[in-house]
Amino acid sequence: MKRRRGLLILFLILCFLLPAAPTEAAAKYKTQNKTENKSESQVRVKNKNPAYKNKLKKIGGKIYYYNSRGELVKKHWRTIGDKRYYFTKTGAAAAGPAKVNGIRYLFSSRGVLRRNGVYKYNGNTYYVNARGKIQTGWKKINNNLYFFDNAGILRKNQWVRYGDNLYYVNSTGALQKNRWIQYGNNLYYVNSAGVLQKNRWIRYGNNLYYVNSAGALQKNRWIRYGSNTYYVNSAGVLQKNCWIKVGNYIYHVDSAGALQKNQWIDGRYVGENGVYDPDKKDLTVLKTKMEDSIRSYRGSWSVYMKNLETGQYFSINNRKIYAASLIKLYAMGAVYSRIAQGKISESSVSSTISSMITVSDNTSFNTIVRKVGLTYINQWCRENGYTETNQGHGLSPSSNNYGLNNGTGSNVTSVADCGKFLESVYRGTCVSAAASQKMLGYLKR
Repeated sequence: MKRRRGLLILFLILCFLLPAAPTEAAAKYKTQNKTENKSESQVRVKNKNPAYKNKLKKIGGKIYYYNSRGELVKKHWRTIGDKRYYFTKTGAAAAGPAKVNGIRYLFSSRGVLRRNGVYKYNGNTYYVNARGKIQTGWKKINNNLYFFDNAGILRKNQWVRYGDNLYYVNSTGALQKNRWIQYGNNLYYVNSAGVLQKNRWIRYGNNLYYVNSAGALQKNRWIRYGSNTYYVNSAGVLQKNCWIKVGNYIYHVDSAGALQKNQWIDGRYVGENGVYDPDKKDLTVLKTKMEDSIRSYRGSWSVYMKNLETGQYFSINNRKIYAASLIKLYAMGAVYSRIAQGKISESSVSSTISSMITVSDNTSFNTIVRKVGLTYINQWCRENGYTETNQGHGLSPSSNNYGLNNGTGSNVTSVADCGKFLESVYRGTCVSAAASQKMLGYLKR
């Protein structure tokens, strides 16, 4: 009896000391409040509260998911309704661009996997496929090409290097083609594939333009291209068939736009740098005076004149005429050719050449014809472009004008052939420089 009474007294004391049990509603509120106030690292793995089963919960600004047992899901994909989520190792749903098992995906700020389209996140634009994988490189969207960098971010208003080429994308990110691009202070051109063009001429509309090694349009300057020089104006347009004033100098470009040099153009002479030289006078006035002069003489006259400094020339009534002693010029060229070939000794004919040229000796000419061969002078003339010249017989009066008729007709030449021969001697190109020098010496005498 005493023992039972003591146990009863102890039980009553304990009941008196213990606080009253909270109501079910109060207990639920207390548990939920504590959970929501915990940080991400303190979220309970298992929650027996029914409100946390098969539910998405936003805690501390992040999305979490509890399964049917109230367990926090981690490192796992989940499809909830018609939406797909990935819950990271902390349990928080992935947001924005995130890597899962080495593959980068895009999620919304609420953790929903983005799929099959273009989406923005934190000011950047991404493109994802049907599985939600972030795409990189060039992608065709609505008939345009767009470039997404290695992070999957759409590039805009900038040059994109891809492989060995540069491309330009506009403010929407669309690849630009077949057009000029204003970038900084320069213009650049991209072709039908969108590739930046460099070091080449660009045909645009009816004009040609030149872009340098950086691709920049060139303006108000000379362009060296291949073996020619060209000029582009202040709009970058290639200039053609016109006179151009650059600084204090005047130049001329032809119908292809190439700078002209060492020639007469419209009565003006341009020198080796293409600069017009006002001190060089046109031969047109001289030709007119020469035509007036020969009208006062009897007979039919042929005239050839060339300025060896400027290259300008003219001829009057150029045609084949009886050569008389002018045929000796070609005999001199032919005999020096035979000497160069080693078929004739120069010492054996030098005095003969001298008398043939300096005093126009016919016997010496006939001797040379025999030395070189009856048809060799004509062969030499054909090889050197003297198309209006022929040697068919010897010259008289002489003591040896017999057996020299080679059956080709008369001795003829033209003033143009004579002028060509004399110029080759002057320039040192007749047979050789040494031979030309010796021929010039005879002619001066």
